[in-house]
Amino acid sequence: RFKSDCIGQGSVTSVLFCEVKYCLLPCGGFAPLNKSVSKYIKNSKFKVNSVSPGGLFDHQPKEFCEAYQSYTNGKGMLEVQEFIGTILFLLSDDSKYVTGQNIVVDDGFTL
Repeated sequence: RFKSDCIGQGSVTSVLFCEVKYCLLPCGGFAPLNKSVSKYIKNSKFKVNSVSPGGLFDHQPKEFCEAYQSYTNGKGMLEVQEFIGTILFLLSDDSKYVTGQNIVVDDGFTL
């Protein structure tokens, strides 16, 4: 059998059930899908996981970034390269037994 991985981009809204008032897109859909697909394809070498980043910095206004930072452990908005390591881990052999998971990388925003 061949090895293959599916890594979806989740969202912290998939973790913040009651605290999010508006979600215009079904961005939290990967988290429950991971578990269902992983069970369906059991006994294969195919892994299904997702990474849910917190706020990603894209030149948002300073006031927004400061307000967001007050809900985190200190860093606040993340740069894309700060969660790439999680994706590389999921693609590596070090994660060969990790499947059906949604890994949140958000500096504590969802705590």
